[in-house]
Amino acid sequence: MKNTIRTVEFSRLRNEEHFEFHFEFKQLVSECVLTGAFQSLVSIYRQSFEELNDSLEVIRKSIYTGQMVTADKWRDATYRRIRFAVEEFQHHFDPEKCLAAEKVFIVIRHYGDISRAARDNKTSAFMNMIQDLRDKRIGDLQLLGLVDWMCELEENNERYRRLKEQRYTEQAQQPAKKVWEARQAVDADYETIMYHMAVHMKLNPSDEVVAMLATEISARVNSYRWLLAQRRGIAKMNILNPVCVDSSS
Repeated sequence: MKNTIRTVEFSRLRNEEHFEFHFEFKQLVSECVLTGAFQSLVSIYRQSFEELNDSLEVIRKSIYTGQMVTADKWRDATYRRIRFAVEEFQHHFDPEKCLAAEKVFIVIRHYGDISRAARDNKTSAFMNMIQDLRDKRIGDLQLLGLVDWMCELEENNERYRRLKEQRYTEQAQQPAKKVWEARQAVDADYETIMYHMAVHMKLNPSDEVVAMLATEISARVNSYRWLLAQRRGIAKMNILNPVCVDSSS
């Protein structure tokens, strides 16, 4: 029987997004007074959810995650100081410095406000912007005394990239298969509940509890479907215009 609740492409959700969806679903079914048959299915689902939670705990405890957040804040702060300085130089009394700042700002503005982008998108954007400025505006940067600041930004950006690589290495050594298997198990238990809900609602259309639960689930499903749709749209824009950075990912 076709499910009356729209589905989510669970395989396309990132680990934390996937976990958050199932956490919300677990909370919903815990708050509802369901029949014995549904309670049995929910009990099986809860066991799978706890296994998923345990498998993800290793990733959450990564020592590199906190360091990456700090490194990201440092490179953002450095970038904002450079951008502010260039904007201020555009009002300098020396027309030569004013013109140099205007030329530099054209390049910076071309990349958008990188500090507002998703962390993983910033690294390549900063690298491209720095290289672009060195290739085209190194003389202007020297005139404005911003060469050292660009080196600082490059160093901070490289620190973030190295930390990310180290976390990848760490995660590769963890039981990734266990996480994937836990995801598949909890997804399968969720789909079983959805199937039985669809059958139940067809046979018992007056059951307001299950109908309300279906409405609440649908609202959350639509939210995650929208998240994935946004991500697809951003990916297409990046392919068409790789230098543009979007903050909504």
